[in-house]
Order: sequence, then C-alpha cells, then structure tokens
Amino acid sequence: MHRLRDLPRQRLLLAVLVLFALAVPFGASVARAVGDGFRASNDDALLALRVYDVLDGRFPLVGQPSTAEQYADTDPPHHPGPIQFYVFAPVVGAVGADVGMLVGAALVNGVSVLVAVWVVFRRAGPLVGLGAAVVFGLLAYAQGPAQLSDPVSSNMGGIPLLALAVLAWAVVLGDIRLLPLAALWFAWVFQQHLAVVAMASGTAAWAGVGVVVAVVGWHRGRRAGTPPWPWVGAAAAVTVVAWAPVLWDQFFGSGNLGRMFRFAGSSDRPALGWASGLRQAARAFGPVPLLVRTDLTGGQVIAPLPLLGAVGALVVVAVLLAIAWIDRRRAPGRALLALTALGVAGLGVITGSNVPDSVEAGRINFYRWTFVVGALAWLAIGWTVASLVRRRLDSTDRRPVRLGTLDSPARLVVVPVAVVLVMALVAVTVSGPTRRRDQAIFAIEDRITPAVIDALGPPGDRPVVVVPAGMSAGLSLAPALVLQLVEAGYEVRVPPVWRAGYGKHFVADPTDLGALGPAVVMATGRGGVDAVPGEVVLRIDLNAQAADARVTIADQARSQKLVRSPRADDVLRELIGTADSPRAILFAMLLENVANEPEEVLRHGLVADALRAGYFTSPTFDTDALDVLIAHPPVESWGEDHIEIRLVPAADLVAERDRIGLGAP
Repeated sequence: MHRLRDLPRQRLLLAVLVLFALAVPFGASVARAVGDGFRASNDDALLALRVYDVLDGRFPLVGQPSTAEQYADTDPPHHPGPIQFYVFAPVVGAVGADVGMLVGAALVNGVSVLVAVWVVFRRAGPLVGLGAAVVFGLLAYAQGPAQLSDPVSSNMGGIPLLALAVLAWAVVLGDIRLLPLAALWFAWVFQQHLAVVAMASGTAAWAGVGVVVAVVGWHRGRRAGTPPWPWVGAAAAVTVVAWAPVLWDQFFGSGNLGRMFRFAGSSDRPALGWASGLRQAARAFGPVPLLVRTDLTGGQVIAPLPLLGAVGALVVVAVLLAIAWIDRRRAPGRALLALTALGVAGLGVITGSNVPDSVEAGRINFYRWTFVVGALAWLAIGWTVASLVRRRLDSTDRRPVRLGTLDSPARLVVVPVAVVLVMALVAVTVSGPTRRRDQAIFAIEDRITPAVIDALGPPGDRPVVVVPAGMSAGLSLAPALVLQLVEAGYEVRVPPVWRAGYGKHFVADPTDLGALGPAVVMATGRGGVDAVPGEVVLRIDLNAQAADARVTIADQARSQKLVRSPRADDVLRELIGTADSPRAILFAMLLENVANEPEEVLRHGLVADALRAGYFTSPTFDTDALDVLIAHPPVESWGEDHIEIRLVPAADLVAERDRIGLGAP
C-alpha cells in the first residue's frame, strides 16, 4: 500500500499539482456556466426545490419522478433515492440554487475522479497512479464543461461510477479499509437514476466478493493481523445513514423500492435489446477510446457498429482476458483491474439492452458507463504495456528501472505530470459539449422573475399559484420561476396536474381557492400563444430582433417561382460538408419547401445562410434581411419562441379556475 505522506517532498508537491490539475476542469465548468448566465430551470430547478425541502425540514424520502409510466403498465416508481438533495443542501443553503447546484455537481464529479486516482496510487504506486490521472483525467475532456457540473440525476451517476468501480477493485484486492468509501459511492450512484441501478448493484456485489474473501481469510489465518470488522462496521454505518430515507419510505411511505422492482420485472416494455447492449459495450472497448471523443451522442452509441470497430473491440477484450489470466499471480492488481473492466462492461450490456426503445434512447446520459469501461480498460492495458517496457529495460540496462516506486527516474514522473497539466488546459479550452440545456432562455428567465415580483408586490400571507400553459412553460420556465419565487420568500403552489414534479406540498387545493393568492399564468407557444386570462405582465418574442427580416424574406419566397442554382450542391458542401449525405438531402428538401411554408422553413438556422450563398437564382432575396437572419439565428425553447405572462387576481380564481387548470371544486 502506498501513501501520499510517504512521498519525498518534491514528489508530494508534484502529486498535489496533479490533483489540482485534475480538479481545474470541474471548477472551470462552474465558472463557465456562471459566465453564461446559468439559471436552474427544468429538472435542475425541480431538484433545487427538493434541496430547499431538506433545508426547510421536509426531508425527501425518494428521488424525482421517472418516466417509467411511458414504458410499462405499472405503478411508476420515482428514481431510487434522495441522497443528492441532502449532499447539495449545505452548498445551496450557502450560495443559492443557481450557483449551488453547479458547485454541488462539480464537487461530486471532481471528487470522484480524485478518489479514483488516489485509490489507484494507493494500490499500485506513484507511476501507475499518474497513469490513472492521465486516463481518468480524459473524462473531463470527453464529457465537456456542460456535463461536469450538470446536476441532473441521469448524469450524476456517470463519473461517480468510476470511483465506485475503482473502490470495488481495491476492496477485492484486499484493501478492506476502503469499504466505507465504497458504501458511500454505491449509495450515491444507485440512488441517482433507474438507468444506473444495475451498474451500481453489480459493482457493489464485486466489492462484496472482496469482503467475503477478507473475512474468510482472517478466520482461516486464525484471526491474525488486522480484523476486517471495524471497516465492515463503518461501511454498515454509512449504509444505514445513506439509505435511511429510502428504507423509511419503503416500510412507512410510498414503497418506492417495491415499485422499482415491479417495474424491472415487467416484460411488456419495448427495449433496445441484447444486440444493442453488445454494440454499446463494443464501442466502450473500441480501438479508438471514447475518452478522446468530444462529440459522442446516444444515437452514435447505439448505431450499427462498423466491422473494423467490432474487430477492434474483440481484440481489446481478448487483451484484457489475457491480462486477467497471465497476471493473476504475478500482478493480481492488474489482473483484477482487467476483470473489473470486463465486469462493468457486462453490467453495461444488461443496462444498455434495457434502455427503452423510444426517443429517449438517443440521450447520451444513458450511456455514461461506456466512458467508465473505456477508462478502466485502457488503464489496465497501459499498465501492462508499461510493465513490459520495464522488463525490457531491466533486461538491457545495468540499473533496473523501478517503475511505480519512490525511486523511479525523475524523467518517468515529469512526463505524465506534464501530460496531466496539458490535459487540464485542453479540457478547459477545447473539450466537448459546452452548451447547456435551456441556455437560450437564461437571459429570458432573468427578465421574467423581476417582472412577476414587481406585479405581485411583497410576499403575502396567501400562496401564489404558478400556472404553466405550454411545453416550454411547463418543462423549463415555470420550474425556474417557482424556484426563484421560493428564494424570494413567496409561498408557491402549482395546479394538481404538476404534482409529480413539484411534490404534494406545492399542489394547490382546487376545493379551497379562497385560500390562494393571485395566479401567475405562464403561456408559451410557437409563433404566438393561446389566449389565457389575466392582465399582461410581460410578452417576449425570442426572435424579435429578426422578426421584420423574417417577414421580408417570407414575402419574397412566395413572390416568384423557385429556381435552383447551378451551384446549389456547392452551397450544400459549404454548409453541410457534403451534397449527398442523408443530412444534406433532408436539408435540400427543406429548402425546396421555402415557398410553401417560409416562416416554418426559416426557423432552421442554416436556411438563411443557404439563401445568402445563392442556393436559388429565383426569387431574389433581400441581402440585408438575410444578413439580419444570419446574425440572429432562430432561438427556441422546446420548439416554442413566444412567452406571455399574465396575472389573475385572487378574486378571479373561482371564475377562471377551469381556464387556468385549477379544476372545479
């Protein structure tokens, strides 16, 4: 076992520098989000409301609602547990929800990477630990700033799964002292989302093998050495604390665990199937590691696998099996790491095959485990290659190279340290996805809340009712407004139809409308909004800056017959990269419809660019108007671009109850 405090001073400083470099991308992710004007909306806002429940003493017992009812005819379960709400509570209480949710997510993800690297160092030594820093540090590059501090539960199980897998590996290797940490990370990963339950459970079972081996070995050794019981007891204590809300709910509340297992046992839901699960694992093992990809989507993970990719994945699996077999005695740590990678991949096949066959299957959130498998696999392979190099050097050099020990040559330490530092810089500057969900309306949310508060006046003794009407209103804007009103001291209610997302204590009682204050009706739509009651507080057109230009181009598109330019294919190549790909063909079909539905076609961001580049010779388009459209590309939230906020006085709630969704008493 290796300890940081045993390192010489210079090596200890290098170790601290490496850990700092690994943490930098997570801090930069928070800073970038704040700079982009991040506001907790959508699921982020609903999660933040649960965090405020903790701070207010309501103590949630389960996670947020799932979409399970869409895939099986069973009582839909919530996501497994509320651990995220309790962990984030101190941070949100200190700095507020907008920054606090970001910081909480970045801390959990960043600490997970640091723990994984530290455990590898602890079990395998400084140089292998540095190798882990290089490999695991690539997670920040591949995932990108938008994910590193994303608090949504479907993402928050991804990077922590790496720490859980590495902790399980160490426990199986005999490091029973890490069992309490493994118990904590198991609770975190399991409770995040239904999609990672199998991954967390199987990985924890692998750690359980290490516990059994440790206990049996201690007894067979006639109880010599340090007994495992203190660490088993500490892990049990962590488990009791982390799982107390979930167990209380199971026995005295909604019985969410039971509902989860009933949902898992239902066989009538469409799923991607075993072939898809195997393809996902093959991509995780691919000869081009996912850790160097910054543009991966869920659709690409489940897409058909090229022959070369399948062959490369089989080669990697064969190499891991060879490592597990050949090193089982001379390097059991390396052998067990290879087995851990294969085992987590097997769990991934099970998980991936059960992803619902729906539009949600294209979300990369469901496949974060593939990055973890890739990290474990390539660390095991890199470790093996380094060992072979060491043996080669030992056989040809008079002085053995003690790879992974305190007296390794300095040049073998400086190079990976430099690599980690460069990776941190790259992860901050040019890594993958940077744009956050709902980023287009962060500035809009900053306008809505002050306008609503100004219309409401100071918080009163009766709850304000927030009524969403429209996709963007219900899924993004209303949660953000409710959260910000709660932070401003208002008591808030929502219509009963929104109970699942907000919780029953936020639901307005339609039989006692006299106890409610005014209603804030938030309507959203595409091209306009449906008529809603109340006095207008605010109207917003997300594309107001280009409205006149869009009308001009639409009128011109209808004015003459469309004539495709001889250089139309060149325009497609300039904008799409090719003229005959499926995407280019679909875009060309869209352009051909510009005369029939110009307002709709012009919502596509590249249409104005194509018209400006001369895709058509007729009609002739106003270049100044096209320049305005190009400078102000279409902005939408959930397919909608118009927002209208109205205020319905408390005295009018009874008369307007049906129109605003409060129902009849």
